[in-house]
Order: sequence, then structure tokens, then C-alpha cells
Amino acid sequence: MLTKYILFISLLSLIFVKLPSARSQCVDLNLFDHTQRHGKLCPQIEDSLKKGSSSLLNPIDAPLEQIENNNMIQILFTCDEKNKPELCKKAKLAFQNVANVISDTLDFKVPIIINASFTQICGNFMNCDPTKPGPLGAAGPSRLIPLKDDDGKTRLYPQSLVKQFKLEKHPEFSEVDIQAGFNSEISTFWFRGDPEIGVDQVDFELVLIHEFLHGLGFLSSWDDYLSLDNPTALTPFPSFLITTDDLSSNIGPIKFTGFQEYPFDRYLSLTKDNIPLSSITDKINQFANSTTTFANEKEFTDAFTNSSQYLECKQMLQNSITRNSIVFKLPDDDLYPIETSLVPYKSGSTLKHGDYDSFSNSTDFLMRWKSPRQVTMENLLSVNGNDTNYINPIGPKTLKVLEVLGYTIKNNNNKVQTDNEVKQDDNQHNLQSTSGTESTTIHSSTLLHVLLMTITILLF
Repeated sequence: MLTKYILFISLLSLIFVKLPSARSQCVDLNLFDHTQRHGKLCPQIEDSLKKGSSSLLNPIDAPLEQIENNNMIQILFTCDEKNKPELCKKAKLAFQNVANVISDTLDFKVPIIINASFTQICGNFMNCDPTKPGPLGAAGPSRLIPLKDDDGKTRLYPQSLVKQFKLEKHPEFSEVDIQAGFNSEISTFWFRGDPEIGVDQVDFELVLIHEFLHGLGFLSSWDDYLSLDNPTALTPFPSFLITTDDLSSNIGPIKFTGFQEYPFDRYLSLTKDNIPLSSITDKINQFANSTTTFANEKEFTDAFTNSSQYLECKQMLQNSITRNSIVFKLPDDDLYPIETSLVPYKSGSTLKHGDYDSFSNSTDFLMRWKSPRQVTMENLLSVNGNDTNYINPIGPKTLKVLEVLGYTIKNNNNKVQTDNEVKQDDNQHNLQSTSGTESTTIHSSTLLHVLLMTITILLF
């Protein structure tokens, strides 16, 4: 019954989804630069599948390799193989396994292209605090595309999801669907073939799956886009009209076109009064008409922070740090609790994950904000509630979330094959187990600030 219901809703969504204009304004994301934003005019085109193969993440001199491990997930892999050949082989195998896991779980209609870098993040992509542990890495959509939903609201969809709709006409796609960068300079990662996992280590493959799910659209737009260092209020993504390609909105007059949600936000509700967050978005959008012009960002910020609608945004911050205050509504009155227990508010973690306590010792452990330590893909019993029957890192409720967003889940999603050994021949990409035993089966199917920051999901 659940599958039929979701299928019916998905079909209705495809029927009623419309493109807002002949020249849509897309949003291109920079994964690690919190100051860059790129609004881009995306003309509608009919040929949706022509893609390039350039690296968008890597500013250093390292070769780009396409991992031809399966037809539905294509990975453009960058690693410092000259200086770290063995580590790069381990990382490459992990990316292969994760691509296999996800494609064995999700029934992609159109291939997904992932630009993946395993390299030094600090100094190349971002400045890091030397007194704190380095970031593990991040992944996110490379482009957000505005689509009008059947409720009349235009939301910013991750490109990977838009491709699955197979629209006859759509805004122009970016060269890749997901950008991913992971830190090769830390000892936190555990790889297949390493000695027994340490107490402070995380399985690199679990991190990859988690982050790739963010890239597929498991994330909310709600954040503080106006105050990076001291969050005081939350809004969905603030959108500004641009008139020339790649024009930054902080140069000259700008036209505010409203706060835009992601598809994930459509299903979020407050638990205390069952109010959908989309209705709060509607209230906030009363701030200005869709074409209100401001001299610059400062004038917009001053006007908005002095408006009555800003009070709603301040209340949303309080909601985001109140335990069990927000849920993702699933079919059949099922609920997926969202992370609202972190105090103070933590950008990139709050509202972007499942509730940590609710999904501890649960088959839905994967999308908590902190990666599980001393746990490997081949033995999830310590984190999945000791469930010996469910061996997929992506839990059943997480799969329901992805299905509600618009992805199709395969029926045999609890059986996934991975490779246990690093191959000596780089031309071989067989993902069957090479251990001589039955193939390992694991079920795992796995920004943004653009006005003032790009949301990156950094796991520490």
C-alpha cells in the first residue's frame, strides 16, 4: 500500500511539476568556499544528457580519472597518486564500493555524475583552525534548479533529482551532479584492508554514503544566511534575480525574489501544532513583493531584519534548538524526527540530519550528524540495534525519505555487493568480492550557503 501511495504521488508530481520560465535562475554551489555564490541563468534545453568530464573541485596538479564501476553512477576521481599511491587505491576502492551500494539501492533512471576529490582540504579548499581536528569532508549538489511543485511553490531541486524526472525541457544542467571532497591528511578514516578499526576511526565508506545522500537532496534550506558567526534567525534560501550570467548579487542593485525551499523542506512540520514549515515560509515571504529592488545586500538585510516577518525567523531558530520540535512527514502518518537538539545551533548539522538520539541503536543510524566510530560496513550490529536481518546502512525510514523526494527504491535493496581488496590492476573494475567467499552484502543507498555562504556538511 505504501509503495502504491508513493508511486501515485510521484506520478502526480511529474504531471504537475512545471518550469518557472524559459530562462530559469539556477544556483551553482562551491563546496568549500563559504563566501562565493553563483547565480546562473539556465536556458531551457531539450537534450539533457550531454555531460562533460572536467574537475570542478581540484585546484592542485593531480590527474582526473573516471571510475567506470557502474553505468548509473559515474565518478570522476582526483587523488594525489604520485605521493600517496596506496592511500589513493584504498580511497578509489571505497568510491567504487559506495557507487555500487547506492546503485543497488536506488533505481536511477538517468546516470549520476559525481566529481570526487580525495586530497588535502586545508589550505587548498578552505582555511582550517590548527587547534581543531581537520574536517572529514563533504558532498553536496553541484547545482540547484528551480521547479514549480504541484502546490504552486517553486523550490530549488538538486540536479541529480531533476535528472530522474526525465523532463522533455529543463534548465541547462551543470557538468556534474554532485561535488565531493574528502580529507586525505587525517588518520580518522579506516579503509578495507587496514588493521582492526580504532576507537576513534570511522569507516570511509560509511562517510561517503552519508555525504552522497546529502548530494542527492537529503538536506534542508533553513539556515541563517545573514549572520554567519552568530546565528540569530533562520530562513530558507534567499533568492535574488540576476540579469546577466554569473552576476554576483552583491554588486549594484538587486531584486529580491523571495525565500526558496528545497524539496526536503516541503515535508517538514512543527510537532507542537502540526504546522508545516512551508506555511512559515509563506509568512516570511510576505516581507516583500517578488520584484522588490534593493540598492545592495546591506539595504536588503537592514530592511528584512527590521520587518515583522523577521520575528518568525527568530522563532524558527528557537525551534531548531528545541529537542523533538521538527519532523519529516512520511506516508501513512509515519514520522522521521529531524535533528533539533544541538545547542547552540550548528550550521550544516542542525535540520540537515535525522535526530541523533531517535536513531541511535537503530537501522536508521546513518543520517545522524556525527559518524559512528569503530564501526565498519561489514559489522553494523553495534549501531543498528543489533538487527542481523537488516544489513543496509541506509535504514528503512531514510529510504522512505528518499522515495518521498522522488527517487525510486529497488525491491532488493537489502543486498548489495562490495569489493574487499584493492586490485593491483587499475584497469579491472569488477566489484564482486575477491575474498574467495560469498560476496559481502550490505544495504546502503547514501549547501549550502550561496547568499553569504555555501552549506557544507562537515563531519568531525
